[in-house]
Amino acid sequence: IVVNIYSIRLYSQVVFSGEVRGPFMILEIAQISVLPGCQSAFESALKKGVAEVLFQADGFIDFEFLHGIEDENNYTLIIHWRSLEDHMVTFREGPLFPQWRSFIAEFFAAPPVVTHAHSIAKLFK
Repeated sequence: IVVNIYSIRLYSQVVFSGEVRGPFMILEIAQISVLPGCQSAFESALKKGVAEVLFQADGFIDFEFLHGIEDENNYTLIIHWRSLEDHMVTFREGPLFPQWRSFIAEFFAAPPVVTHAHSIAKLFK
């Protein structure tokens, strides 16, 4: 369903650059706290891990990497997956997950807090 009030798109299907794919994609939202003084090294390692490992994962769509403003040791990683199974079974239980973690785990101040969601609506102006 597409409603044209500031292009609000209600997600019964997912829209990518005008192409419709559906029914839903899953967002993995990881809150990551890194050790003080390791921000630059963590950012480099994460980008390298995405390029070398995550791009190979079946069901991986894209990612967004956010750095906290109030707490410089806080990061949010949002990864779009085709399905929850692609993330939790195919990726997490497969050979790529240990490779992925090998790039970034040494920088964790605590284990990441990971949740999953799917879009209900998105506003474009």
